[in-house]
Amino acid sequence: MEKQNLAQQLQAIGFNILSTEDVPSAEVTIKDPVTNAPTAFIIEVAGPEHPLRKQAGYTQSRRMRQELLKTGKPVLDDPEQEDQDQPSNIAGFTLSWRVEGASVQPPFSRDLAEQLYREKHWLMHQVKTAMDERERFIKRSAAS
Repeated sequence: MEKQNLAQQLQAIGFNILSTEDVPSAEVTIKDPVTNAPTAFIIEVAGPEHPLRKQAGYTQSRRMRQELLKTGKPVLDDPEQEDQDQPSNIAGFTLSWRVEGASVQPPFSRDLAEQLYREKHWLMHQVKTAMDERERFIKRSAAS
């Protein structure tokens, strides 16, 4: 009841909080790295509220807390190791891909995604940038 009252109050002043919702994933249209023109390659990635990303965040927080309790000092990951792990991490949040208009779709697996991200850093960075854009994972709800 309180939620509904607050929502009604916000709507009365022009903000319909009920008109949006988090979505678990989003599609990213990959752009040509030279011309920045959209391509037919579409990659679906997990959003911040997707169980895969939430679990990864929980795991990282637990590990950091355990190290802090053990040593009394915060332990930061080695930047070089983080860089080496990034293709694997982003591949873990890549859910699928497709080529619009293609009669045969390329095979997808997380291993193939990791391999592609290791070979094409520009692609990995496009996907990571998209994953960091919170607004990609918020949509107008059907009820609005």
